[in-house]
Amino acid sequence: MTALRAVGFVLPATAVAAAFYIHPQADVWYLYLIALAVSETAVYFLFEGINRDVEFLSGYYTEVRHYFPWVERVTTTRTVSDGRGNTRTVTETHYVHHPDSWSAMLNTGVEIGLDESQFAQCTALWNTGLSRFPMVHVNQVSGGGGESSAWDNRRESMQTATYKHRYKNYIQDTNSIFNPERVTKDEAKEEGLVPYPKIIDNTQSPLCCSAGLGYSFSASDQMLFRRLNATLGQKHQVHFFVLLFPASKGIGISLRQRQYWEGGNKNEFNICLGVEQGESDDTWTVTWCKPFSWMDAPTLEVATQDWFISHPTLDFPALAAFLEENIGLWERKQFSDFKYLSRHLSSGKSLLFIFITLCICAACMYLLLQ
Repeated sequence: MTALRAVGFVLPATAVAAAFYIHPQADVWYLYLIALAVSETAVYFLFEGINRDVEFLSGYYTEVRHYFPWVERVTTTRTVSDGRGNTRTVTETHYVHHPDSWSAMLNTGVEIGLDESQFAQCTALWNTGLSRFPMVHVNQVSGGGGESSAWDNRRESMQTATYKHRYKNYIQDTNSIFNPERVTKDEAKEEGLVPYPKIIDNTQSPLCCSAGLGYSFSASDQMLFRRLNATLGQKHQVHFFVLLFPASKGIGISLRQRQYWEGGNKNEFNICLGVEQGESDDTWTVTWCKPFSWMDAPTLEVATQDWFISHPTLDFPALAAFLEENIGLWERKQFSDFKYLSRHLSSGKSLLFIFITLCICAACMYLLLQ
């Protein structure tokens, strides 16, 4: 970082010196300040802006809302000329129609968008009735307000949502032992590693399966773990993923999975299981278990491994109950503990910084020569 900052000082100074040599009488001191400011901004962005990661947070609906349509008055002013050098200010008013919209309030305090059918599904499922609420918008001339329905507090009617949250990852761009070896997408596909499940319509699959295993998760098991993440996520700052692999792959596949997910996100407890089909089609046996997370003391990891020794049959309701009962063993790692690590930009980011600095220096000199 020190070397890059030195480049950020030297290149603008060189550009200013060249500009002064070309035009000795020109007032060029401000060019150095401009170039230096852009250089420092680039350093901050590369180290602080890009040096972030994304974790998954889950919550459950506490209320769904329907916002009625409303009309907004928008006033704009512009200056016009009559062609003779005379100018005047013109004020224009137009009206913008905002249509119906629907949303859900989560227990995490986040509001997410819904469509009309999702709103209707929740109100029918909860059967708690609709309540009107006032809503005044800025520059509103008509309409507004809305109606809402509250969750009935039954676990079986709980609706969940998963969304992304950015956080500062102090491990990125370091040469420490905490930064795992990178696994390419081609390598992951060839080895049968599991990519992070996508969020579709605010829903993510916490139960994942290696390609080719032939196991199919039930909708009830997926919903069970979605509700587990939603109920424990905010209070305990945890997000569970369960990953199934063929037992024949061996426990080493879990280490490769950890490398592929770059250690996992700070709030994740990932459980890798090696499974094989039993005598009946609907019975699967767990032959090995290897969780991974960023916990300082792997208390929950060890407890989970021990639990599968005495519960070798794959049973997701029993696993969910175990995790909920033993959530006290979990403690999320504070990534601020890694602030002491010395950061080093990758070759690509270093070249990008030098390119940005050269461009701004060239732009300043170009403006001077006009």
